[in-house]
Amino acid sequence: MRLLASSAGTLNPPAVSTYENITIVTHSHPDAFPSALRQKGKTQTKVHNSEDALLKVTEKCPSCGHMEAYSKEMQLRSADEGSTILYTCVKCRHGWRVNN
Repeated sequence: MRLLASSAGTLNPPAVSTYENITIVTHSHPDAFPSALRQKGKTQTKVHNSEDALLKVTEKCPSCGHMEAYSKEMQLRSADEGSTILYTCVKCRHGWRVNN
C-alpha cells in the first residue's frame, strides 16, 4: 500500500484501519534543498568596478602565464596571522590567493 502526499501537504489516508506495510512517497523540488556540490557547478563572473581601487601588479598568472594581475590585500584570517592577497589575472580573469 502507498500513501501519497499532495503538494498542499495533506495526506490521502488509506481505507484500512492499520498502518502496517505502508510506503510513504514524497517529492521535493530540486531547489528546495540546495547542495554545496550543485552550487559549485554554477558559473560566477567577477566584475571589477573602478571604486574597488585594485592595484595592477607584476605577478604571473598560474592559469595562462600572463605577467599582470590585479591585487587586493584583505585580512581574512585572525588578527594575529598575516593578511591574504587576492590576485585576478588581467588577461583571463583567473583568481588566486596568497597568504602572507
